[in-house]
This record gives sequence, C-alpha cells and structure tokens, in this order.
Amino acid sequence: MAPVVADRPHVIWCEGKVRSKVVAALEGGVHGRVLANDSDVAYFSFERLPKEVTPRVYPEVSPELVFEVMSPDDVFQDVMAKVDEYLAAGVLLVFVIDPSREQAMLFQKGKLGTLFGPADEMAFPGVLPELRIPVGPLFK
Repeated sequence: MAPVVADRPHVIWCEGKVRSKVVAALEGGVHGRVLANDSDVAYFSFERLPKEVTPRVYPEVSPELVFEVMSPDDVFQDVMAKVDEYLAAGVLLVFVIDPSREQAMLFQKGKLGTLFGPADEMAFPGVLPELRIPVGPLFK
C-alpha cells in the first residue's frame, strides 16, 4: 500500500488566521525514514509545510509535534524506540498518550521526559507555546 495522509488535514486557528496543519493517521515515515508504525497525529507549522501544500504522501520534512497513542498490547520499550526515531528525524516534541494510566508523556531531544497526569495541562514548548490542553478530558 502506498503511503498516504489524510485527505483533509485539520488546521489550527490562532488570532483569526490559519497557522498550521494537523494530520491524523500518517503512514510512510518521518523525513525519509520509514518507521514500523507511524504517528497517530502529527503537527506541521506552515514554516515546515507551506499552507498551499497538501501532501498525498508523507512530506519530506518532519513535523514539529507527534502524538502516539498507546494500545493495550503496546510494549513500552517499542514505543520508546519510536520516540527515539522521531526525535532523531527532527521532530521537536513527541507526546505518548497512555489511556490505561490516563497519562501523557512529553519527550524532547536531550531532555528527560515530562509526565502529565489527569489534573495537568499539556504544554507545547517551542512549538505552540500559548496552547494548553487539559489531560483529564482526553480520557473521558
């Protein structure tokens, strides 16, 4: 099967203007690297993926932000290997969402992971600094 992205990427609005694209269920790798199982959600700013570009395959640029949602049968070591691959490919922030523990974990290159519990708000430093998403409602 050929790598594809969603037909209609979602967009993020900020100050009345479209600022970026969010693409769900990406297949085909990050920045020319093919990963065994690719991201559940990826965020591309218009600096990395211009507004007029709607890719039919995974772009040659890495997204700034990736979300991985763990399944009950996922092995944590395998998920962490994917996190390392994303960061090595130039992804700035990788969130791993663990529904079984109702937690989100943020990973950045060269930094220890940050754990967010149900009472916390996820932050997106350096990518979407003004955005905060409460963790608890993700699991309701």
